[in-house]
Amino acid sequence: MSRALGKGKPIDPLTLLEAYAQGYFPMADSRTGRMSWYTADPRGVLDLEAFHVPRRLARTVRQGKYELRLDTDFEGVVRGCAGREDTWISEDIVRSYLALHRLFV
Repeated sequence: MSRALGKGKPIDPLTLLEAYAQGYFPMADSRTGRMSWYTADPRGVLDLEAFHVPRRLARTVRQGKYELRLDTDFEGVVRGCAGREDTWISEDIVRSYLALHRLFV
């Protein structure tokens, strides 16, 4: 399901949180930049309290082959994900997620 949002301004962070809580997420058309709300049925939800790290993954992390980081370059990661010819992450969506991220850092 989708509902049009328009183009030209970011989504308010509280609206974004309320939408996610109800199972909606924004996506933009890569050609026009026009945003719409989408929902999936069934919707995937990860229960972080019940999340289990498999032994092999834990062992790999302990070996130090990879560097794990948290909140190191949020904007760079979002822009990196958006930096493709065909993407649902418009500049309005980038600005929306940056505003939401600023509420929690």
